[in-house]
Amino acid sequence: MVKPDAPQASVPSAGYLSRPVSDAIKGIALIFMFIHHFFTYPEWHSMDYGLFSQILQKLRWPFQICVPVFAFLTGYFYALGGGRGFRYSLKKITDVLISYWAVYLPLMALALGLGCWQFTAKGFLLELLALDTPIMTFCWYVWFYCAAMLLLPVMARCSLSLPADLLVFGGVLSGGLTVLQALCPEGIAGAALTQLKDWLPCIVSGFLFGKHDLIRRLLDPLAEAVRSRPGKVLLWLCLGGAVFLGRALCPRFSLGRVIAAGQWTEAALVVDVLFVPVFVWCAANLLELLNPQGFFMTLLGRLGRRSLLMWFLHCVFFNVCAAYTQPVLYFPKNPLLVLLWGLGVCFLAAAALDVPLKWVLKKKNALL
Repeated sequence: MVKPDAPQASVPSAGYLSRPVSDAIKGIALIFMFIHHFFTYPEWHSMDYGLFSQILQKLRWPFQICVPVFAFLTGYFYALGGGRGFRYSLKKITDVLISYWAVYLPLMALALGLGCWQFTAKGFLLELLALDTPIMTFCWYVWFYCAAMLLLPVMARCSLSLPADLLVFGGVLSGGLTVLQALCPEGIAGAALTQLKDWLPCIVSGFLFGKHDLIRRLLDPLAEAVRSRPGKVLLWLCLGGAVFLGRALCPRFSLGRVIAAGQWTEAALVVDVLFVPVFVWCAANLLELLNPQGFFMTLLGRLGRRSLLMWFLHCVFFNVCAAYTQPVLYFPKNPLLVLLWGLGVCFLAAAALDVPLKWVLKKKNALL
């Protein structure tokens, strides 16, 4: 039996987000991910929706908010678990990897059977760790998640006051990743460092907002300043919409310039470290107005709880087998029907896969 890790620094005893609301937010993020991949890159498919396609291309970066939302929630909920350490991280990492492999291996067999991919030991091992993903397109987040879960226990033990955390985790960490990326700009390592530099700050942002209860301390006073309920709703709608669209207008802000690899390089931070907490806050408050047992909350919650497997499964429409699988996705023609069809197919496949997967994960967790 592995000895439990020592308790970490104290965190708020209860988070801002209830389980039904957090599941629903994940469901919204998943829908955004499907829209982002299904429609905003016309070079990825052969369907032409005219003006609709042109509009969605302009919304490519706003819909990409799905990635930082998932990253923010990862850091946020980790911070709320005061006794979490490397043992917990190992459990979560193996949960994600086993779920990933449960989809990867069948899709690899499909790619081999259709003659779309040729097996090599190197390619197999790289994709097993999601470092190169011709079959599991979009799954770079798997290795990133594993790296973040190994870093979070260190952050929790080093975390002090909010100003110190902002300096160390915000400035020093982002600056260090900028230097490393400049030293290694190409290849798999270069791509990995770029992803760390872009998205790790969102994990850090979630961690800091969870540990220091910043949603309640910084954002709730905005709503308290508005007296009427319709005014609060309007505030959440306008502010959430502004954040959504703002990603396209201002994706980054500069932290200054540093010397890396013998030349000056700009250190920049994605605006999602501030935008996503606001988006999550607006979404959470709007969702709280819905009946927890109502249709929309139930639907979004079920999508959110299946979001991991649905994310993995939808890769089949854009991977090396796309010539065979995309006609299945786009056959309804109408974009709304395509979205509903894609969500439905992936949901049913995820539900079927979830049954044996839960049994495997339960046995695995008993060993840990």
